[in-house]
Amino acid sequence: MTALTEFVGRILPDVPGCPRTTIISAALDGAIELCKRAEVHKYEHAAIATTASTASYAFVPPAGTVVAEVLRAWYDGNEIDPQDQDQLNDLYVDWLNESGTPKYFTRLDKRNIRLVPTPDATGSLTLLVSLKPAIDATTIDDTVYQEYRELIESYAKAKLMAMSDKSWTNYQLAAALMGKFEDEIPGVQFKAGKGHVRARRRTKAQFF
Repeated sequence: MTALTEFVGRILPDVPGCPRTTIISAALDGAIELCKRAEVHKYEHAAIATTASTASYAFVPPAGTVVAEVLRAWYDGNEIDPQDQDQLNDLYVDWLNESGTPKYFTRLDKRNIRLVPTPDATGSLTLLVSLKPAIDATTIDDTVYQEYRELIESYAKAKLMAMSDKSWTNYQLAAALMGKFEDEIPGVQFKAGKGHVRARRRTKAQFF
């Protein structure tokens, strides 16, 4: 993990006089926004043992992080699908009290995943999730820092320069930096979704 204090020396020259703690807070906000929107910090969650008659299970992410999204989920090795509450209402008369082998998952809050139907036997839940830093984090993932520190800095500088009546206030540059952040997010998200690899192009055999 990389300490958020690493951003201070990189950002301070562009916002002279800005308090160290304010810079760290802005960098944390940038890292949270990046991870939430671009899903750059993927994590194979440890298997969760499930029990009969228990539908909800708490996430256990690494210290200093929270689960931003559940990307994929498997129950006893079989993939189950995400559904929102409206979709579940269409599938079941009373999905909150349905029991059986889970086929779907949903989230009623940020800290737990809920299986539908409620398991009627013991089992195992495995997850691929995206993480984001917690609001009180003091570090971020090393890879996120190495790959995206300039983008996080753009967000942080934009937020700091948009503060009113400060010696470092610069609304024009703040708008440009935030525009840069917004412009790059779709490409970062696409690359992260591809797993940072390029598949080998296959060509169809030609027969003459």
